[in-house]
Amino acid sequence: DGGMCFSPATTSGKIFGLGLAFFITITLASFTANTAAFLTFQARPVEGVKSLADALAQNSHICTQRPVFVNLASQYPALRRFYVQVEGGGATGAMAGLGKGVCDAALVVESEIWENWGRGEGCQFHIVGDPLMSYLTGFYVHDELNH
Repeated sequence: DGGMCFSPATTSGKIFGLGLAFFITITLASFTANTAAFLTFQARPVEGVKSLADALAQNSHICTQRPVFVNLASQYPALRRFYVQVEGGGATGAMAGLGKGVCDAALVVESEIWENWGRGEGCQFHIVGDPLMSYLTGFYVHDELNH
């Protein structure tokens, strides 16, 4: 049949076979446990940065688009020193900067993050802190309401 078979006939051979099977089982279980521990350890979020102020206090370079920088520079003067401009792409550009190591954190529109996550992009990143800006947006639904 071409397969290998171990069928001991003596008592000592049977004890050896049992010991070998136990050894292989323990080895495989240890390998599986160590691999799982390694993978889950790698997936843990980095602790320490809780807000933009924390990131700036730690001298972290921040990737963002120019309009976001302009809106926040007066409120966070240290951002002027650690600002890394990303061109186009919104969250995609900022996340690319994070992935390349150009910056340590990014300021992006939350809905863009969710869109990227929905496409399976940038899933290794997570949202930290509260929103820094919010804008009321809307559109009219009837011509009489268009002032």
